[in-house]
Amino acid sequence: MEQQQTKKMLKKKKGIDDVKTEDLKSTDMIVKETGRRIYKSFAGRHSEIGRSIPIGDKVYNIPSIQNGKVLSEDKLADGIKSKKLKPTSVHNSMEEAIQASKNRSDSLTTMKITDKSNYMQEGGLLQEGGTVDPVSGNDVPVGSTQEEVRDDIPAQLSEGEFVFPADVVRFIGLDNLMKLRQAAKEGLAKMDRMGQMGNADEAVEDDTGPFDSDIDDVIGEVEQEMAQQ
Repeated sequence: MEQQQTKKMLKKKKGIDDVKTEDLKSTDMIVKETGRRIYKSFAGRHSEIGRSIPIGDKVYNIPSIQNGKVLSEDKLADGIKSKKLKPTSVHNSMEEAIQASKNRSDSLTTMKITDKSNYMQEGGLLQEGGTVDPVSGNDVPVGSTQEEVRDDIPAQLSEGEFVFPADVVRFIGLDNLMKLRQAAKEGLAKMDRMGQMGNADEAVEDDTGPFDSDIDDVIGEVEQEMAQQ
């Protein structure tokens, strides 16, 4: 009986908690809301593998995948304490943190990205600038292809919205744009919690200290990446 139980344990299928850095294989998908790359492993597809880390009297939710590496809970805790890593949320109990992690996971959606290598050719950026698209008759600006100026996809916009042309998306990088979008969304959500969106009576977060937003850090990272291109 004991031997049978041992065999069963040895044959136990590995799960998401067993995923290590070397198991991650990059895909051409990202999470729309965060800009995070999606990886695949023996446990399926994932971009974050969320962890709930108790520190002091709080529980911090944070992705264990950071820059393509799976970090241990100790390293995640050290990163949170040193403020080198940012948690996705902070809670008063483990139950609350786990529920929030599940809600977050259920709300995230994915999208396919185009590999930057597909945008490059010998000598630089793959583009057809200076030509005329034979289908639409539109001029092609530097950095764009003929297909990208056809204006053949209907779009409905609202006041205050802005659309980047394809050549600008290519230059900045879709993943960088998604990071900026997510940082802005998080900053707006923080302002809402602080009652700074015309809802002072509903404030649930202190607004007396300096406003801490990652948008400047993200902009700095994007600028640094673009400078290295």
